[in-house]
Amino acid sequence: MKLSPTCRTGHSVLSGALLAILSACAPSAPDAPAPPSPREIAGGLSAATLASLEKATSAVTASPGDGEPWAALGRAYESSQVYGGAETAFSTAASLTPQDPKLWYRAAINAGRAGKTERALLHLDQVHKAEPSYGPAWRRRGTLLLDLGRPEEARTAFSTAAGLLPGVPDAEIGLARAALANDDVATALGHARVAFERASTDPYVRLILGNALRRSGLANEALPHLEAGQGAVPRYVDPWSESAAHARRQDDDLSERAQKLVNDKQWNDAIEALKELHGLRPQDARVALRLGVALIGGDQLSEAEAHYEKAMKLFPGNYDIATARAAALRATGKTARSLSSIEDVIRRWPGRAPAYLQRGSTLGEMGDVEGARAAFQRASQLNPGDLRGRLFEGQLLAKNRRYTEAAAVLQQGLDMPGASPPLVYFKMLLSTQAVSRMSSDVIQETLRRARSIHGDAADALLQKR
Repeated sequence: MKLSPTCRTGHSVLSGALLAILSACAPSAPDAPAPPSPREIAGGLSAATLASLEKATSAVTASPGDGEPWAALGRAYESSQVYGGAETAFSTAASLTPQDPKLWYRAAINAGRAGKTERALLHLDQVHKAEPSYGPAWRRRGTLLLDLGRPEEARTAFSTAAGLLPGVPDAEIGLARAALANDDVATALGHARVAFERASTDPYVRLILGNALRRSGLANEALPHLEAGQGAVPRYVDPWSESAAHARRQDDDLSERAQKLVNDKQWNDAIEALKELHGLRPQDARVALRLGVALIGGDQLSEAEAHYEKAMKLFPGNYDIATARAAALRATGKTARSLSSIEDVIRRWPGRAPAYLQRGSTLGEMGDVEGARAAFQRASQLNPGDLRGRLFEGQLLAKNRRYTEAAAVLQQGLDMPGASPPLVYFKMLLSTQAVSRMSSDVIQETLRRARSIHGDAADALLQKR
């Protein structure tokens, strides 16, 4: 079937390597775009993942007018978190298979993940046309409209979803968010309370209810909900996404296994698992960070340094990656480069304490005791509750035989309200107090504090000092 002139004008050419078809018209095989090479659009993937994508791409090349190979390619890109490639493949598959609205739905989801919100809404138009009774699609529409700052249109979409999703909190939470965006706090609180009645243990529901209560002036009632919902993300009913969620859960199982290997310091197995996970989730900065940690733990220092150099290009605005890169440089003996790197981190994030701890440790290794002390003290000022700044400063002073000063610095940390130092802190303090010939009363008081916090474990460790 040839496209009509009207349908041909509905095609959009995307920048770069991706070409997406955003029309409801069904093109014939000659009009289907050639699939892009995975190597052109998917950097940072493992060799195994690239091979899988290339195999799926070859199947499309062999039958470019067949929707199923395009759908399979979309699933492969989605599981690899290459969302732009997934949207291209799914939207092309949907144009070739217009009777299946699930393909437009997956195109919409991946367009949203890629930050292409307007295109996601266009894909959802096709879903609503083909399957107007699918409630999760209307709920997703409302969420996208909220992201675009269009709360009234979002409210309409959520209202439609509410009639199609009875008994679950999904649409009510959306309506509450839309009302909050319009500063209609009373309406928001009403919807949030309905959602809470339907799912009282859902942390995201409690987060939205907490926000509505807080903005209503009910701070005391809001507090337990906000605490329970801290960091929560929505968990919505969405049968059409279940297969994709299953693939993601497999990734989560791999992530959990990798973390256990790291915790157990089984570095070689952890590195292998994290490399596989990094290939599946190349855009996940946390995975990149954990892989670098495992590489350093496994004494693969040169590879760790190279890994963090690549990670910095992928995640240039990630503080944890930037500090880890400096630590990797230091671990490989490149002290000057490490110092330069951490100085750059401090310039970019002047209020973050961990970078100052690294700066102090690096300067201490270079023999600049006073510069190191200043860095440790700055870390303590920025985060008084974190005693590492005082511990590191005390260790540095003790290393330089300045035991009385070390004991004084460590005592300051112990005297802070609510201080609960680890055993290593007490061990260092007792050691410096003993070498400084402090009175037995002072030492006994330190021992008493250690036992009050750590119980029998304090005696077992402190006897070894």
